[in-house]
Amino acid sequence: MSGFNIPDPTVYDFTMLDHCHSAILWIKDDFGGLPAYYLCNEMNFDIEQGISLLIQGVIDFVKPADTTILGASKGGSMSLYYGLKHNIQNIITAVPQFYIGSIAGEDNKIR
Repeated sequence: MSGFNIPDPTVYDFTMLDHCHSAILWIKDDFGGLPAYYLCNEMNFDIEQGISLLIQGVIDFVKPADTTILGASKGGSMSLYYGLKHNIQNIITAVPQFYIGSIAGEDNKIR
């Protein structure tokens, strides 16, 4: 699951798996040209339902011996969310965002 990338915040930016020989499902967080934290758009959670169905469908189809979900930044938050939701045993997250949908300024106040 991707974090924020510059200049396109919807491009997958977690490339450490380029040399990993596994079945990898890349989920791009691009909904109307903007990232949606893989959750919702204008408080409509159809995105979350679709992502959940996709993850579970791929797991059911591939039937892997082990499953790992990983992400950084907003992707880190969502790897925790979907990993727990789908009872995925291996969750790797780097700098997950805790104030989802908000941005903290330099004074650490939520904007």
